[in-house]
Amino acid sequence: LILQICELFVQPNIMIPQILCLHIAASSVGIVMLISMEWKRRTKKHLAHKSLTILMEMHGFWTFLLCLATLVNSSITMRAHLRMDSPSDLNVDASTCLVCRAPAMLGVLVSIFSQVAMAAERYRASNNLEKYEQTNGAVGISLNAIHIAAVALFWFIHCLFYGTGWRAIHCTVVNPTETPFNMSLAVI
Repeated sequence: LILQICELFVQPNIMIPQILCLHIAASSVGIVMLISMEWKRRTKKHLAHKSLTILMEMHGFWTFLLCLATLVNSSITMRAHLRMDSPSDLNVDASTCLVCRAPAMLGVLVSIFSQVAMAAERYRASNNLEKYEQTNGAVGISLNAIHIAAVALFWFIHCLFYGTGWRAIHCTVVNPTETPFNMSLAVI
């Protein structure tokens, strides 16, 4: 069955190479834009509160990690497509996929959770307007610690339930089998 699916993926009309090129281009543009944004932020005066600045810096770092993981994984997959001699060369086992996709899993979770932390900080600021400007960045640091702990828990659960007894054509962030793989989403 896997070889039949592999043969479908190597048909000349399949859009996998185009999609991989799009992933490589989008993640490359994301990396360049994030570096440019950080450079501009460092060279100009930033008018945000220290607590929000800490959270925004972490969100930028996590988004950079996600773009980098996507770039690396898409490049590896594109290389496998270009260098294959037979369709079975595309087969990848679960443990290899887990190692390749773990940074992307982490990037997805932390980029979402960092936005939740920023929303919590903005909610706190709007409820405490008169005293907010006198506070330091301790709230941003504590919200960062909380969101990193939550991400570590969900990432561990996601990796734990990713599965080990399957083979696939391409590595995905979620388990490609029909078993209940979204245990981390169920926990959330």
